[in-house]
Amino acid sequence: MLCDFRSVCNTVKRATAIWLSVLVYGNEITFLGGFGTVIVIVGVLLYNKARHYEQQRLHAARTDWALDGSTVRHDV
Repeated sequence: MLCDFRSVCNTVKRATAIWLSVLVYGNEITFLGGFGTVIVIVGVLLYNKARHYEQQRLHAARTDWALDGSTVRHDV
């Protein structure tokens, strides 16, 4: 999971650098370049939403398991 997070961060870093160069230095950007960075932003938002959903699902599974009368280890 950490590897995925680093990959996402690297992609965001590249898109941010593109937009900063446009804003700070006035570099021109093509439609395709702009569209690509928008896809990056949408992809990161979807990735974060999926990660959040997965964490909730795992938490619910642990809670369900703990409520069925099984012994719960608190040191894990």
